Amino acid sequence: MAQELGFRRLAYVDVFRGFALLYMVVCHLFTYFSDKSVYTSKPYYIPALNIPTLLPPPYMFFVVAGMSVWLMLEKRRDEGCSGITLAWKGIRRYGIYVLISLPFTWFMFGLNAYFTWAEAIQGIGLAAVVIASILSFKRFKSETLLLASIIIYSLKDVLSSTSIAWSVPYNLEGGITASILGLLFNMTFRGWFSLVSAAPMLLAGVAFIQWFTRGESKKVFQAGVLFFATAMLLQIIGFPANYYERNWPTIFYIIGISALACTLLHHLVEEKNWGGKLKPVSLYGFFSLYIYLGHFLFIVKPLEITGMLGAFNEISGWILAAMATTLLYALAEVYTARKKKVGFKLLNTLDFLQATIVVVVLIYATGFVLNGFSTGEKILVVCAHPDDETFGAGGVIIKNVLAGNHVKILMFTDGSPSEFGGTREYAKQRRMELEKAMSVAGVAKRDIVYLGYDDLNFIFELGKTGIDESVGRIADIIRDYKPDKIYVHAYDHGNLDHDSVNYITVRAIEKTGVMGIKLYEFTQYTKFGYHTPIPKKLSVVDHEKYPVVELKMTAAEEDLKKKMGGYYVSQDQYGVCDLTTDWPEPRKECADSINKFFYHKDLIRKYPGYDYTKSPCLNDSCRHVEIHGGVNWSGWYSIIQEYENR
Repeated sequence: MAQELGFRRLAYVDVFRGFALLYMVVCHLFTYFSDKSVYTSKPYYIPALNIPTLLPPPYMFFVVAGMSVWLMLEKRRDEGCSGITLAWKGIRRYGIYVLISLPFTWFMFGLNAYFTWAEAIQGIGLAAVVIASILSFKRFKSETLLLASIIIYSLKDVLSSTSIAWSVPYNLEGGITASILGLLFNMTFRGWFSLVSAAPMLLAGVAFIQWFTRGESKKVFQAGVLFFATAMLLQIIGFPANYYERNWPTIFYIIGISALACTLLHHLVEEKNWGGKLKPVSLYGFFSLYIYLGHFLFIVKPLEITGMLGAFNEISGWILAAMATTLLYALAEVYTARKKKVGFKLLNTLDFLQATIVVVVLIYATGFVLNGFSTGEKILVVCAHPDDETFGAGGVIIKNVLAGNHVKILMFTDGSPSEFGGTREYAKQRRMELEKAMSVAGVAKRDIVYLGYDDLNFIFELGKTGIDESVGRIADIIRDYKPDKIYVHAYDHGNLDHDSVNYITVRAIEKTGVMGIKLYEFTQYTKFGYHTPIPKKLSVVDHEKYPVVELKMTAAEEDLKKKMGGYYVSQDQYGVCDLTTDWPEPRKECADSINKFFYHKDLIRKYPGYDYTKSPCLNDSCRHVEIHGGVNWSGWYSIIQEYENR
């Protein structure tokens, strides 16, 4: 079989792999070079489909990996291997990816990224090992493989819906037994590149290559149209694909768009005789593992070490990404030329650069066109202090930006309390930290509104007249912005500024007279002793009707929130950070220290309504004591009562 295929028939697979890798690497490098991201920024992120670019970076690469597995098995079968012997060769061949991924992931992203199964190499390796083992004993029809892809991918949602699925920690914090069980869950279905996520994509690749090698490329195209149409139909009837949650409709989009892309490239190589023109792309595919590792180790890591991640504007980001991607190709070309003892061909590198430019234009153009059809909600997040928006509602911000919604941040205080000798420089630092964190989430500086009140118990400085003025300011912002949803601190006597922001925001909404705004509270608890949840039996809130819900976040979204939190260097409570070395790009130790103290998942509930002249605790049963800043809750009630009686 392998001999019958010949080099020319195998060439298009390298073109598939090379194109998929080129697409993924240029997207990665742009995101690391630029202050924009293909995963969060328009026009690259397409909210109408909830995906980053029309062809999400890893999808086709996984599909082509399935083609490679099948070709390897067929070649070994022609050599006389079968059964257990053939399966062992597959395990040896692809198991190395999983082994390589451990030190690589640890060095690049930390051990937790490996543990949570959030890196592509190990996902491809594990899926390839499993699929090679199964296909070593039996051949399956392409139609059967595609059906299996849908069934396996759907298992992730089924498994994730069971209570045992989340009964053990997702990370390394649960002890030895829980960690081992957590790792197994992560690698099978909870992780970003877990088996049930990756294996269906590889199976689709096996189905495609079987059709291609039998000269039935039309069936690949037909499958692509069918699956893509199904994905669009599911989108219309209310079951949209979701790249970030990888829900079950996503597999239809993955298979559909990958089949169409492969069909187009196959047509160019086989029918249009573009094999020579695309030879540089196929060489890129031939060195795929080295280029994948290299672009992280020799480009991304130095950017991280030098603090240059996200340091360039959008245009510069694309230029640098295209140049770096081409440089990686040039190195592969030089190596090949020396091995074959031939001269280096600059023309090939120029052809590859041309292909890179085409891919960049494709990414921008398709995103620009498709984003013309998207309409999103307007979200207003109202906070007391810089960092509250990240640790209290960071997940809300991330998910809404990713969904294509417009997010505006309203910040009440400067974060620099005069009671503790706050300075302009300190306030400026906290403002810069906020803006840096929001840039990670995809929120622009122009969408952050600063009210500039003094941190720590600002409501006492406002008094009755100042509260009225503040309510008017917020009401004007709400009328002008017209948000669909507002997220604000919960009224829970955890922090006086938080409660004040809740009260003023609610009164501002009432003052506007605008109907239909959905108001939510986010509760925010840290290791500060005064900031713990009110026990349900002591709370005035009906927790059956207004439950606090933990926002479900993917591993990638959690990592993004932690990256946002890591920029609040001035808030390090453990003394690990140093502004002279950790700003503007904090060391991992610094970021981990900040998140260790502050990080928790978003806890959200619908606004239940309150009598603000009374405690949120039944019978005033808790927290009517002195609080941070030397004031008493009774003083807060007095000033609220005075304003209510104005």
